[in-house]
Parts: sequence; structure tokens; C-alpha cells
Amino acid sequence: MLSLDKSRIPASKEDAARKIDYTVLRPTDTIEQMLMHARNADKLGFRSIVVPPFIVASVKEIVKIPVSTVISFPLGYNSLDVKIEEVRQAHGLGADEVDVVLNISAMKSRSWDYVEKEVKAIAELARSLGLTSKFIIETSYLSREEIEKASKIIAGSGGDYIKTNTGFGSRGVSLEDVIIIRKAVGSGVGIKAAGGIRTALQAILLWGIGADILGTSSALEIYNEYEETLKYIRGSLIE
Repeated sequence: MLSLDKSRIPASKEDAARKIDYTVLRPTDTIEQMLMHARNADKLGFRSIVVPPFIVASVKEIVKIPVSTVISFPLGYNSLDVKIEEVRQAHGLGADEVDVVLNISAMKSRSWDYVEKEVKAIAELARSLGLTSKFIIETSYLSREEIEKASKIIAGSGGDYIKTNTGFGSRGVSLEDVIIIRKAVGSGVGIKAAGGIRTALQAILLWGIGADILGTSSALEIYNEYEETLKYIRGSLIE
């Protein structure tokens, strides 16, 4: 039986919502649809609403929950100077949190000094601006060793969260990703599991093995099925 930490699993759909970043990053979403999602997220008390930079200011005007946006999304190829400017602009638009894609090529090249420099500079800037920083490592492209190394760099360089995936890579988050990260960094930094999370069962398993928060475009569906799913698996997966 998969070992789950029962204390990490939300007891209600309301508690679950407070641990989910309601994500609105599909390129086909219209502005009207994005604003509709933002209102839904706010009404139901999700942890935050994640939207593209261009609409942050408009969303900020209509919600009370934190507003997150993405930096160098989805490949992380922008130079550090450009990423720094993106973070400054996000703050100026009213963002409360930034989800920053690290340079995937640098990680695959084992250019760890570059990765550390990037994380330290962005984490320090975000902290000075009062922004929560989440660093996306895109586990779908990394080996176990690369996941461990990138995670340790983020944990040691001031990042608030290690985020697993963009949702635009070759796959979404796996249970193994979260287990690897949690073993590598302990409890000193948060883990945001993201990418391909579409059901309440997936959400429960990810929380139970070590994720702190989730990012998903299926937030509303998970919210609606959460309590029924939790009730169904009690006594089987959860003792």
C-alpha cells in the first residue's frame, strides 16, 4: 500500500481549495474566460489565481485572493536580466507571486553555477518586493540526479517553492517527482506539484506523499469531486 501522510491531506473541499493555485494559462482562453475563472477562484477561496502577465492588473481589480503570474514561461530561456525585468513588471502590475521557469538547457548541461546565480538573484529580488517565488524545474526533462540537484539549489538559494512542471512539457508531475524532491530537500522549502493534475484522487495522492500546494487548470473539477473521492478512498488508501 502506498504510504500517505494523512495529516497533509485536506479534510474538506474548502481546505483543498486553500492548497490549490487555480491555473489559467491555456493559450486559447479568451480574456473574458480568464476573468470568469478568476471570479470563480475568488468566490471559492482558492489559494491563488495564476494568469499570464498581460492580464494581471485586470484580475487584481476583481479578486481578493493572491494573484500569481509566470516568468519566462514555458521554457525558461530568457536571460537573467530579462527575467529580473519580468519580475519587476509583474510586481508593478500587482502580482503577489511569481512562478519562474528556470533555464532547462542550463540544467540539462549541468551548468549549476548558472542555475544557482539565477535562483539567488530572482529569489532575492522577489523577497525584496514582497513576492512569493516558485521555481519551475520541469521534471519531465530531468533525470533523478538533475531533479535532486536543482531542488537543492532552490532550497539553498532562498526560493519559497520548488514547482515540478509547467504543464507544457512532455508530461505532467508524477508521484515519483514529489518523492524525489521531498527526500532531497526535507521540509525546509515548499513543493508545488503541477502539470496534468486533473482529478481529486491525483490531488490527494500528491498531498499525501509530500506536496504542499498544487497548480492545476482543473481546479474547479477537483473541488467539486473532492469530498466524494476522499470518502471513497478512506479505509483503502488512507488508514
